[in-house]
Amino acid sequence: MPAVFNVLALLGNNAQTSAHRSILEYLGMRSDGSYSLSISDWPPMLPHFNPDFGVHDLPIEVGMFREEIELADAVIFCVPESAGSMPGMIKNCLEWTLSTSLFSGKPIALISTSDAGDEAHTLLLRTLRAMEADVSKEQTLLIAETGMWSNERDEPVDAQLVTELEGLTSALLERIPTLRGQS
Repeated sequence: MPAVFNVLALLGNNAQTSAHRSILEYLGMRSDGSYSLSISDWPPMLPHFNPDFGVHDLPIEVGMFREEIELADAVIFCVPESAGSMPGMIKNCLEWTLSTSLFSGKPIALISTSDAGDEAHTLLLRTLRAMEADVSKEQTLLIAETGMWSNERDEPVDAQLVTELEGLTSALLERIPTLRGQS
């Protein structure tokens, strides 16, 4: 039986009814059984980054968040642009992982949204690459507007966006066996 890949999703806001959450939930429902997608609950619960914490006195939330990343075969970031940058919640998550190699070589997909430009997308992509994450152009998607993502039944209404999301997911999943040394 083929492996089921564990894909962790990091949401750039904690709204229960956002287009970003709907996009991730859609990707989870569209799985063909080759992956399971779970949205992390940890980002909004992490304390503000503090470099004074050592390895042995990390807040328990940080340790559990790091373990969640370590156990994931791949990670999808889905973030809005916030004041021309990445959301503070995502920046905080990344800061808690900077002293680790958790993202090094890990397949990453980046879905970012902005009505104004691509600054957050570019910044987050640069940060992930500095952390040696495996993120290629095919594993990124900048969405200009998410307002019309779904209808009142939470069904996607933008066929082109659905196609782009499916392409991004396929590109991400293709990287997992390659990086694991599997065929």
